Amino acid sequence: MLQKKTAVYLLIASILLTSCAQLLMKMGMMGLGKLSFNLHYFQQVLAFEKPVSLLFIFIGLACYSISMIAWIGVLTRIKLSVAYPFLSLSYILVYLAAITLPWFNESISIFRLSGILFICIGLFMITRSHSNGHKSH
Repeated sequence: MLQKKTAVYLLIASILLTSCAQLLMKMGMMGLGKLSFNLHYFQQVLAFEKPVSLLFIFIGLACYSISMIAWIGVLTRIKLSVAYPFLSLSYILVYLAAITLPWFNESISIFRLSGILFICIGLFMITRSHSNGHKSH
């Protein structure tokens, strides 16, 4: 039972950290502007002209790193075919944050909300098929 609880906590941590990473890196890139492969852009980045933007990006990358450590813990406890689809919850969290937080300026779309519904249905089906006799190793 403890093994299962640990797996669930690690999975939740991985999903939340991945979602935070996406949001933080987006915030950082909003401050830096479009990525450009020219000398001026890289001089601006290397000179730390926009430290808050760079901080968001670095914290986002740190969240990704910690998320990967949690994910490795998940992979040692849950079958990949069950665990991997749950990462799609980060799509839902990021989208909901993007439409809720005003600085992202994202709009609500019936098609995207339909996609979220399909993700939830798919996760329900995967969870049900797993609990109906397909034991994790």
